[in-house]
Amino acid sequence: MKSRDRQVLTGVVCALVVASLALPVSAQSKDEKKRQKELQEALQREARPVLVVTDQVQRQQGPGDAQLFVMNPKENDPTKAVTASPGGLDAKAVAFRHDMMKAADGKVYVPYTLEFPADVMASGPVSVYVRVVPKGELPPPPDKKDSRFAFEDFYTVEPRIAAGQPARITRAFAAPPGEYDLYFGVRARPSDPKKAKDEPVRVLAFKPSATLSNFWNGELTTSTIVVTSKVETIQGQVPPESQRERPYLFGQTEFVPSPDNKFKKTDELSVVFQIYNPALDAGKPNVQIDYSFHARQAEGEKYFNKTNAQQLNGQTLPPNFDVAVTQMLPGGQSVPLGSFPPGDYRMEIKVTDNVAKKTITRDVLFSVLGG
Repeated sequence: MKSRDRQVLTGVVCALVVASLALPVSAQSKDEKKRQKELQEALQREARPVLVVTDQVQRQQGPGDAQLFVMNPKENDPTKAVTASPGGLDAKAVAFRHDMMKAADGKVYVPYTLEFPADVMASGPVSVYVRVVPKGELPPPPDKKDSRFAFEDFYTVEPRIAAGQPARITRAFAAPPGEYDLYFGVRARPSDPKKAKDEPVRVLAFKPSATLSNFWNGELTTSTIVVTSKVETIQGQVPPESQRERPYLFGQTEFVPSPDNKFKKTDELSVVFQIYNPALDAGKPNVQIDYSFHARQAEGEKYFNKTNAQQLNGQTLPPNFDVAVTQMLPGGQSVPLGSFPPGDYRMEIKVTDNVAKKTITRDVLFSVLGG
């Protein structure tokens, strides 16, 4: 592995090694120290193909279509080690969806879902490398120790694969507001790292982009509207390592995003979101949320119905509710779809700040299926 590859992954590899070993270094036997060293080297070998491919894709600065590459670990020159993999991938079948919420330290929390055809990778766990950089940024030279990456991660995950559906990976990152290129490198995990260390590695590379909103500018705004397929209450404490794998878990409530916003008449349409920067009157907000539904037809939209308005103010919020502490107001609605004829719809969410006399709207497109 090249020196820069080691520098990039030192923190991630060390964290993985420490988490997997219970004994402190001072109490480790020679065999345990040898095992730790072997584990770190195995992780570095596993990560190198996706790092090299990602560097090449970033240097190309081409379109963001997904591509398959083959990395030859025996080739020491990274510029010669990567070749395009012929066929076998429909670039349109690879997708990146994300939401945005306010995070700490002026950053944006971005839970995301990466989708790709289930047959692109061998069944089983995959290793994923994620790099988030300012839009148009080139990779730093190999000998440069500090990077300008806004975010970087390397993890192993078992993709969720339902019958007839693409493989899905869900995680999150955080970065300051701005425009970014995102680089994903995905490879199947070797069943035997020692035997596979010199074998060519197939890597799926994908370069979407994202513009992260500024939730910290004092203007009335909202997070993205998360359309959920179900909401679950989690019993007990979720360990930190599991929290990374469940980015839509907030406290004891977990939201499962809908993959396509298509619902049966027996389903409920549920949306959740957060409202930021409401004006205050005597320390309390006064916000009204209206939800209306419009049928999208060939001749244009037609009003269908609406729900009762939601009021978020000093009378409806808990007595100890403090926006200065929570940094947001919670919004959300669940609507049974039994009365909706099959078709396409637009849900309009209107948020009115009665103190600041400002109104903003958000739209959610969804479909109700027949049968």
